[in-house]
Amino acid sequence: MKLRGEIISITNEEGSADAVVPVIVEVLVSRRNTNFSIRMSYIEEDAEKIRATYARGDVVEVHGDEFTLKIGTTKDSLGRLVNDLTCHGTGISLLKKAPKDN
Repeated sequence: MKLRGEIISITNEEGSADAVVPVIVEVLVSRRNTNFSIRMSYIEEDAEKIRATYARGDVVEVHGDEFTLKIGTTKDSLGRLVNDLTCHGTGISLLKKAPKDN
């Protein structure tokens, strides 16, 4: 499954002396007239690679198989159906893309 979105935040962009402090990347995805965000956490060497490669505002594709990324619906506290993305495992990768021309 490929989802295209924009990085809206990267925590710990500057790095930390503590190697176990994660870098958390949040990607905003628009799909079928709905927006949702994906949060991914990276530590150690993966965190260094993310900091060196990506910045806020970059357009990316999130790649994962059907066992890793699942889009579905859940019910909120009021019983309304809301879009939900569940991530299981570590098989998610990012790929930087050029923005689409409008």
